[in-house]
Amino acid sequence: VGAISRDAGAVSVLGVDPRIDRKAIHQSVGYQLQSAMLPPLLTVAEVVTMFAALYANPADASELMNLIGLDDLARRKVRTL
Repeated sequence: VGAISRDAGAVSVLGVDPRIDRKAIHQSVGYQLQSAMLPPLLTVAEVVTMFAALYANPADASELMNLIGLDDLARRKVRTL
């Protein structure tokens, strides 16, 4: 139920057993990329959509881009920013 399965003992993340309620943990724990580089061949819209997919109830990517003024950059590749 993670990178490796436990074979003994007990595990608790934020007071929750990940084998029992993995979804609750995912809603409470953030994500951090190991490198600070965005995928250079993706468009800005694709990157916003990709990160939105990490959340249970994400905002609509196009509405979010409109809200923060990224409409003009939506089709640009990250490497060109």
